[in-house]
Amino acid sequence: MNKTSKKPASLSSSPFPGPLGLEIASKTDQETWQQWQEMQIQIINENRLDLSEAKDRQVLLQHLRAFLHLDEAKPDPSSR
Repeated sequence: MNKTSKKPASLSSSPFPGPLGLEIASKTDQETWQQWQEMQIQIINENRLDLSEAKDRQVLLQHLRAFLHLDEAKPDPSSR
């Protein structure tokens, strides 16, 4: 690591309430979170998710966990 290398800026606050928000804040940097925010728009549009529906919010959450490598969850293509 050279002197000009910087550690990525961590999130300044939890993006969600509760344990999930704390986990994301502790394991995700600002750049990765920005990438997720762009990716989630794509996921919502491509899968035609209706976030007022609990099942669609769950699909998006599965994608979030997989994208951020929070666990071994992989989006289930049959879930939509």
